[in-house]
Amino acid sequence: MKQAKAVDALPAWRDTADSNHESVCIVREWEVIEVEIDHDITKCLYGTIVSDYRGRFENGDYVFTSAIKDIDFDTGLVRTKNSLYCLQGGGEILSASLIEAYKMKKIGQSLHLVRAIENDLGQIIVPDD
Repeated sequence: MKQAKAVDALPAWRDTADSNHESVCIVREWEVIEVEIDHDITKCLYGTIVSDYRGRFENGDYVFTSAIKDIDFDTGLVRTKNSLYCLQGGGEILSASLIEAYKMKKIGQSLHLVRAIENDLGQIIVPDD
């Protein structure tokens, strides 16, 4: 598995956020999660909500996005199919298994915490919906 890569996103997204209020969500404590599916790498964003102009999330909630369509660390912008995310502060690019990504989404915790829990307490069992 690849090593984690620390990234500092630049806050160059402010003008973009101001002009795209209908779709912008600002996140901090973020992780770009790379998952290999059928020999293809899919990237998703996990982060803590700072502000959601669409009103889907409250400040402090977590988000685990659909597949990332475009990511630009120079501007700190991440696009998915229906949303634009603005990265605030530092974050990481991490490789995860599909099962780890699923657990992150279901329990709302970072990859580091999912791995720490499983290392200390054993496998996390996530019930089917």
